[in-house]
Amino acid sequence: MNTILEMGSKKTKGGRRYIKLALLTIHENEEDTNLNGINWREQYVLNNIESAKGMPLCCEFTDETKTVPLGHGYTDQMTDEYGNQIPLFENSETVGVIETAQIENIVIDNEEKRVLVGEGYLYNQRYPNFVKWLKDNMAENPIKSSIEIVGTEENKGHIIYDGEVTE
Repeated sequence: MNTILEMGSKKTKGGRRYIKLALLTIHENEEDTNLNGINWREQYVLNNIESAKGMPLCCEFTDETKTVPLGHGYTDQMTDEYGNQIPLFENSETVGVIETAQIENIVIDNEEKRVLVGEGYLYNQRYPNFVKWLKDNMAENPIKSSIEIVGTEENKGHIIYDGEVTE
């Protein structure tokens, strides 16, 4: 589950607001997957944890007020230098940044889970309507999020999966 775990109650650090997110749930057995069919194994997450640091928090908005999030901002695909088709997200804006990432055991919906946690900041001065919307809505409903993954350079941009591809 990807969700907001904590959000600062006031502006902090130069007009930015602290945020702590569960970025992904690490699966303890090979049969478990997220909604996209991915089984996140702890060793692979640890191998790539540095890539989460400096990761932008992005959002596509429903309208010009930049209040309500809509999605990733997917527009098309392009071919990378290795010939892989990779998605483009040209209709999204960077609304914050992840500064640190670590694996933690946390309780979500009364169940302990092992998750990759990202901590960073939202750009409150640039997106005050969005930050207010998040703060107002996260108490009533869990705010879902998603991360975008790409293959590593050593794998020539390919994402390598263990086992068979699932639905």
